[in-house]
Amino acid sequence: MNTLSLKFPTKVPRVWLLLLAFLIPQLAFAGVFYNLPATAPVGSSYSVNWYGTVSMTSGTYASMQTKAPGASTWTTVGSGVSGYYGSCTIPGYVSFNVAGTWTIRIVRADGGLAQSTTVQVTP
Repeated sequence: MNTLSLKFPTKVPRVWLLLLAFLIPQLAFAGVFYNLPATAPVGSSYSVNWYGTVSMTSGTYASMQTKAPGASTWTTVGSGVSGYYGSCTIPGYVSFNVAGTWTIRIVRADGGLAQSTTVQVTP
């Protein structure tokens, strides 16, 4: 009977494997938006919370930003500071005053994007 055997390379020190096992979860820029509808009417306002891992090294601070349809600039609506393992809770309050697709994003301290979503706003 043939058997399949999986082995790690013997030249890789175990300490490096343990370090990788610890750091790999920190590399993911995962997060979840709360209280944010998929569609909303013009003139509505929503409190938005985002919780997630922002960054492994430089993500001790992150902000939540919005961009209105047709706009070229982003507006910061909330910010937060990392906690344990880089997790960051960012409360924000968004008011939709124009119809179209609004973009909401989280930006890490180093300017890198962690997560974004859109909300379709109708008249």
